[in-house]
Amino acid sequence: MFYSVRLYLRDRWILGSVSLSIIFIIAGLWYILTNIHPTGESIFLHYNSIFGIDLIGEWWKIFVLPTVSFLALFANGVVAWWLYSSERVVARFLMASSTIFELALLLQIILIVSLNT
Repeated sequence: MFYSVRLYLRDRWILGSVSLSIIFIIAGLWYILTNIHPTGESIFLHYNSIFGIDLIGEWWKIFVLPTVSFLALFANGVVAWWLYSSERVVARFLMASSTIFELALLLQIILIVSLNT
C-alpha cells in the first residue's frame, strides 16, 4: 500500500535520486531551449550508430525526449512509492535506476542537439 509522502521523501536515497533526476531533466530542457530555435526547417531527431540519422522532423519534436524523461520519472516514482512500505530496497533501486535512465536521456539530448547545431 502507499506510504506517507513525507516519510517516503525523507529517505535520503529516494530524495537524492529524485533530486538528481529533476536536475537532469531541467538541464536537458535548458540545453534544448538555448540551442534549438523555432524554424521552418527540419532537424535531426534520432541518430543510430548502425543506420546513422534515421528520424528527421519539426523543431518542436525535440521536446519528446524531456517529456519521456519526466513521464518515466513519474511512473518510477509512483511504483517506488507503492513498493516502499514493503520493499524499501526495491524502491530505492528503482529510483536509482531511474536516475541512471535520466542521465542517459540527458546525454542523448546533448548529442542530438549537438548534431543539429
